[in-house]
Amino acid sequence: NDSKYLDSHVAKTKNLKIFTYLMQDYFEYSIIDSTYTGSAKNTLFSVSLSIGLGKNLELRLDLSSILYHIEDHSVTFSDSAKTIFFNPALNLKWRALQNENHNINLTLLFGVQPAVSDTSFGGTIFHPFTFSSLHTFYFGIYLDKTLGKFTPFISVDFTLERRYKGKYVYNLSSQQDLQIKSMSSDFHFTMISKLGFEYWFTSWFIVQASFIFSFSSKMETVVISEHNPSWLRKLGNYYQYSPGIKLIFKLSKSSALSFSYVHIFSNNLETDSGFVELSPFFKVFVYFATSLSL
Repeated sequence: NDSKYLDSHVAKTKNLKIFTYLMQDYFEYSIIDSTYTGSAKNTLFSVSLSIGLGKNLELRLDLSSILYHIEDHSVTFSDSAKTIFFNPALNLKWRALQNENHNINLTLLFGVQPAVSDTSFGGTIFHPFTFSSLHTFYFGIYLDKTLGKFTPFISVDFTLERRYKGKYVYNLSSQQDLQIKSMSSDFHFTMISKLGFEYWFTSWFIVQASFIFSFSSKMETVVISEHNPSWLRKLGNYYQYSPGIKLIFKLSKSSALSFSYVHIFSNNLETDSGFVELSPFFKVFVYFATSLSL
């Protein structure tokens, strides 16, 4: 199974793999007994460039930016849009075990995402929280087994983020900017796990279905809202649950187009003032992947 949409996939030796996607989402939120309400629409563009360094080994560069549009429905209505950039991430992927040789695929990822500016963000849009002013480190484990047309898979991504200055901002699914006033720790931990399967209905039509669980560690952070400087709160652990489906269409031996839908139906953020309540929302992705010989 040479599916480019499996997390275990690595670029072939002396091949350039290009993986791009557009994302659109929409959700409504209410914070602290619905005092602060609003909606947000986000559009993301990302490109990953992977080079096959050797057999079962690739080097990947990830570049992303996001435009998010916020409507604040609180006491005073406001409408704003903003473009932010993610820090470039450099990742090394090694397919340590191969299905063709060991009857199972096991791929390991090691990555680093240094902060290039105080306003660019660490992590990715798949993280429940994304922060600025962070140096980010990645470790991923991807496992799958091909059984004819059916390939079950499990993946776990760990992220360790280290801040390098006293004040920075975060966003909850990019909904709004909040200034950090103080931190109890310089480190923040995120885990994203995914369990699912891929099924080849035909040689050109493939379906992936998965269930994703995301966790962000307790930050014990006091923050100040840019909309209301008197509003303070402490953040605890954050949990997110989301099923998703991906439809993949092979255009040629080396290229494929995909449409994906992810539904986030559970968001639980602990704070000293109660929970931040987010209504269920969705993300829609359009992916394109291709490979070129160098």
